[in-house]
Amino acid sequence: MLFTIISFIIFLPSLTSSSETWIKVGSWFSFGQFPVADIDTTLFTHLTFGFALINSSTYELRIASDNEPSMSTFTQVVQQKNPSIVTLLSILVQSAVGDTNLSTFYSMATQPSHRTSFIESSIYRARHFGFHGLDLCCVTPDTSTTKMEALGILFDEWRTAINRESKNSTQPPLILTMAGHYLPSKNTTSYPMESIRRNIDWVHIVSYFYHLPTMENFTGAHSALYDPSSNVCTDYGIKEWISRGLPAKKMVLGLLYQGYAWTLLDPSANEIGSPATGPAITSDGLIFYKSIKSSMGCDGEKVRYNSTYVTNYCINGSVWISYDDAEAIRTKVSYAREKGLLGYKAWHVGNDDNWVLSKAAAATWFPHFVVLGILRDDMGADLLLSNSSCCRAYKQNGLNTNSLNVRFTFTLSSFHLPLPHFRTFVFSSWDPALILGGRRPPSYHEVSLDERKLGLSNEVIARTGPFKRGHEMEVQVHLPSIP
Repeated sequence: MLFTIISFIIFLPSLTSSSETWIKVGSWFSFGQFPVADIDTTLFTHLTFGFALINSSTYELRIASDNEPSMSTFTQVVQQKNPSIVTLLSILVQSAVGDTNLSTFYSMATQPSHRTSFIESSIYRARHFGFHGLDLCCVTPDTSTTKMEALGILFDEWRTAINRESKNSTQPPLILTMAGHYLPSKNTTSYPMESIRRNIDWVHIVSYFYHLPTMENFTGAHSALYDPSSNVCTDYGIKEWISRGLPAKKMVLGLLYQGYAWTLLDPSANEIGSPATGPAITSDGLIFYKSIKSSMGCDGEKVRYNSTYVTNYCINGSVWISYDDAEAIRTKVSYAREKGLLGYKAWHVGNDDNWVLSKAAAATWFPHFVVLGILRDDMGADLLLSNSSCCRAYKQNGLNTNSLNVRFTFTLSSFHLPLPHFRTFVFSSWDPALILGGRRPPSYHEVSLDERKLGLSNEVIARTGPFKRGHEMEVQVHLPSIP
């Protein structure tokens, strides 16, 4: 029986289809003292410029004089390295930890003439400075139904004006996004979800600031993906947004490139939830990721990763720092993919350390898939899908011609391919099984795709066998022949 091995590479920008969109948004902060020209824009699909403000008298968009030079050249500069990158002008309404411009915002949103001034000036400013969209930053849900109704009306009128301007200018419509609290409601009052669905391209879920040393006398995972003891976590918030009617594909997950430092009450009690006396290092405990890596002594045994919360923390004497390192970032981006979110947004790029976090996020998905097809003389075929960007295939051992299985060996770094992609894109309704085993001694573990997703992150591997990063592994994929 004759066999022919055919290898080809598919470049997939999304989970299940090359036509789907996956966005990687970075935030740049004008007062962060990080040069725009130094941004590695190849790691992002979108960048936001922060911030414009709202004039409390005219309700027009206000640009600080110090910001105008960098704002006027922002799009041009970032497109030098990545001509396809999309830029948005972010309007600061409320910081994630306090009231910045909120009273002015609602004075504008509740009055028709003030809304018109704001909307027209925002569109003009975005076009004038060369941005492709507008972002409304951090409006939290309010108990006032009047305010939430006004917010919905604002979005309706804003989108109508954007579409009208696009038609008149023959330019593509401006993108319109917002940053929202991790919970979509407060008490019984919710964001205007119908208006958000109609008018907003995506909502950036602010999935951090859950625990802060200025607010609590115990250490906490400030950006916990999960929390076994409470609902104060990203996973709960995402589910709440979905239950309130916002599709997952309208959400992007927030990633925070900074940590928070607590002063431990007792240095020997240093787990998540340990007693603390307040902030450490800075007045509010805030520390940039690059500072954590360079000057906080966070290395070796001082650093721990908690897979239950999906966060890192560093212990240095009485100082306890909560932050996300590359491992936590990768897990959160994988989570966003599995939940069907649109992408992620990082705050902010100037806090990264030599692009470690941004590269970890960008490389978690957008893999190159190598598909090996074995064609038989009756034109049936068996297929093997290997994630070559995560797993380095260095040797193909050959074919088992009796069962038509492909066998190969690779050095494992990580392997993660959720079931919807594995089935929809390549195998349709087939039921392949994945067999893993260490080369010495051989020991196999079967994973049925009917029972669980195909996902072999470090955590899954630790539970299914003695497999560690860098070990030699053998993978066999058993598939029926194509009729």
